[in-house]
Amino acid sequence: MVGGSYSFSATAPLRPFPSSGSPGVLRNELPMSSAAEHNPGDPAPATGYYEEYDVPGNPTGRVVHVNEGETLPGRLRGFTWRLLPAAAC
Repeated sequence: MVGGSYSFSATAPLRPFPSSGSPGVLRNELPMSSAAEHNPGDPAPATGYYEEYDVPGNPTGRVVHVNEGETLPGRLRGFTWRLLPAAAC
């Protein structure tokens, strides 16, 4: 559009932050996974099978067994590891 004018109007009210301990999504953020995520290079908090997740949170298909205290394998920036439940192994 050449020579036109633009206007912006914020008609939607802003939502307040939920009080501490209150579940919910803050503004437009996506809810975090309930599973604890661990970064590559961190020590494993427990012995078990860990599944790798990419930046958007999708499983990559890579699963490794790590003993408690051992370093989680390195990978690409933004990738994380989640401990699999014993029933899933």
